[in-house]
Amino acid sequence: MKPADVFDRDEEWRALTEFAGPGPGARLGVVTGRRRVGKSFLLRRLAAGGVYHQAIAEERRPALDRVGALVAERAGLPDGSVHPVDWVSAFDALGSMPAPVDVPLVVVDELPYLLEHSPELLSVIQRWYDALPPDSPVRLVLCGSSLSTMSALLTGAQPLRGRAALDLRLSPFDYRVMRDHWAIDSPAVAFDVHAAVGGSPGYRALSLGAVPQHAADFPEWLGATLLNPAHALYREDDYLLREEPRISDRALYQSLLASIAQGDTTPTAIGRRLGRDRTSLAALLRVLVDAGFVERGADIGNQRAVTYTVADPILRFSRLLIAPYRPLLDEGRWRAVWDVSGPTWSSQVRGPHAETVFAEWVRRYASLDTIGGLPVRLGRFTLADERNRSRLELDLAGERADGTYSFLAEVKAGGALVGIEQLERLQRARELLGARGRDAKLVIAALGGFTAELVHAGTRPDVELVDLDRLYGGD
Repeated sequence: MKPADVFDRDEEWRALTEFAGPGPGARLGVVTGRRRVGKSFLLRRLAAGGVYHQAIAEERRPALDRVGALVAERAGLPDGSVHPVDWVSAFDALGSMPAPVDVPLVVVDELPYLLEHSPELLSVIQRWYDALPPDSPVRLVLCGSSLSTMSALLTGAQPLRGRAALDLRLSPFDYRVMRDHWAIDSPAVAFDVHAAVGGSPGYRALSLGAVPQHAADFPEWLGATLLNPAHALYREDDYLLREEPRISDRALYQSLLASIAQGDTTPTAIGRRLGRDRTSLAALLRVLVDAGFVERGADIGNQRAVTYTVADPILRFSRLLIAPYRPLLDEGRWRAVWDVSGPTWSSQVRGPHAETVFAEWVRRYASLDTIGGLPVRLGRFTLADERNRSRLELDLAGERADGTYSFLAEVKAGGALVGIEQLERLQRARELLGARGRDAKLVIAALGGFTAELVHAGTRPDVELVDLDRLYGGD
């Protein structure tokens, strides 16, 4: 049974308990997830009665001694009596401990810290695991926050390739679950909090009980948390980048993230802002994508048009509203910063976040009738309108398996009512698509609501209007 203090995570808990349950032969599992998504929280509860070891950033000798101390404690031996000379003897010692339960579970958390000084460890684990007898009940879980390191464990010529029975990646809560986790009544406030910190459950605990419930509470909450130099979230962007071992020059990668957050979504635009040739950015951008900090997308109408967006809301917020004003924030002048950051918050934080939330609504919650059938691809869409000598850029479109379009969408995050002109743009886009877009639904999502004229047009069977209540309420 899932512990009472585990919020949501039903599917993840089911996968973990099935993996850790009884059955023939040893099993190896890999659990991955960004900082503060709750990996360690889940695994400590899973390993109740088993062996849980969380590595820390330290040198090789102290790391081995910590394993020795764990073995001594669990085996009832005197403190300091177990001194593994290397990782072979360390895992042999772990395997020789008396099993406290019928199905022994060993969890090694934050594995990338150990790999930094002991790259041979994966081969040691392979040797140890392969030497277990065929009827061994051992369950070994390897966990870590570096997405690039953990994602590579089971690929190519890696020693553990082909051995894992579990490959679980924990994601942050989606925007609806996050609202429930924070217990925020207002959809508008829940959206703004999610736009600032995203859905990682660990951020709720760091708020120290402070939860904004009304729009007037939100700036005060920011002043006490993200914009507060004494708060842990103030430098969360730097902590996140430290989790990725391939990022040594954090200033360079922070500049890349800032460029993308400011709207430079193509390699050419990023290179122009940073004064670098676009080809020299390919490897740097690949590191950010592999680490889960940036998402790489393509225009549905032109797969060669590569775009990049910041994947984590707190990284976007940090680059746009904290980093440029850090000297002022260090002096406690968060109100002045917030007052001058209104346009940035509206257009560069809430705007992109509204598109992300709408795309998540399409994937998770919208009925197939609402979006015109099952899309196999989602993405931005750019069309050339030769008659008007312009380009139509749509925030989101869905393409079916047969190449036709299920829906075309615009997303507006501003407070003003959205009018009929947005529907006319979508109608023009559908017209340009011809037969491929003939029956595409026209979807407009607007956080600020719609004009009466557009509401009337929304009664048409080919038009869907999505407001905040619909985003958060169900379909």
